[in-house]
Formats: sequence, structure tokens, C-alpha cells
Amino acid sequence: MNDETEDVAPSLDALVEIRLPEPISNAPATPAWTVLFVALALLLAIAIWLVARWWRRNAYRREALRYVDTIEQDGRAWELPVLVKRVALEAWPRKRVAGLTGDGWLAFLDESYGGTGFTQGAGRVLPDLAYGDRKTEASPALLQVVRTWIRKHRA
Repeated sequence: MNDETEDVAPSLDALVEIRLPEPISNAPATPAWTVLFVALALLLAIAIWLVARWWRRNAYRREALRYVDTIEQDGRAWELPVLVKRVALEAWPRKRVAGLTGDGWLAFLDESYGGTGFTQGAGRVLPDLAYGDRKTEASPALLQVVRTWIRKHRA
């Protein structure tokens, strides 16, 4: 047993530790790659900022659409004119919107979304709902016109 140990010992001393290569750097090999990465990061940050700004600016639309759903479920059609006016006041200056009534108001609504749903369609009853019977229900066509206007109007 002693002989075996003596034979193994000299061979272990002869072993040389393997030299590992240098680790590969994660840094870009040329300055152009650095510029490209910085530019891409900047573009991504700008895109995120623009999307966040758009999302915040259109929060009133999402809230108004949810409120139209509530009006439809509860049968409170008389609240539609107030909702439409509030949405318009959110998008346009008060001086431009607050004084509009009747046919002028309907023409403004049509002009703002590029349709004719208020002057010639189901939205024609909108001014009457504000002062009419509270038992009046909103027609599906009127609700659709209001929803379309909320989604598409441009100030």
C-alpha cells in the first residue's frame, strides 16, 4: 500500500493548473455600438413618455365611456347632455363651449368628430333630454352616437 501512494504523489506534483482565458467584456467593441445603444435607450424613453402622456390626456374619455355604460344600465338618459357638455369642456376652452345651445351645439358636436350623428341622427334629441321627462330612456342609437363622439372628437 505504501508503494502505491509513492507512485501517485509524484504525478500530482507534475500537474499544472490550467490557465483560463480572460472573461469576455460586456462593453461594446466600438464607440458606434455605444452611441447606438444610447440612442435606442433615448428613443425608448421618449416613446414611453409619449404613451404615458397620451394615456393621461385621454383619461377623461375612458371615464366618460364608463359613465355612458352606467347611464345605459340605470336608464338615466337625462344625464347624457350634461356628460357630453362636461367632456367638451375638458377638451375645449370654456369660452368656446359653454355658451353653445340648440342647433349650434349639435353642429359643434358634429364638426368636432367629423360625423352627422347629432344634427341629422339620433343625437338630435340631446338638447331635449336636458329639459325633458326623466322617464325618457336613451335609445341604443343615441348611446352609440355619444360613445363614438367621445372616442373620436378632436379639439
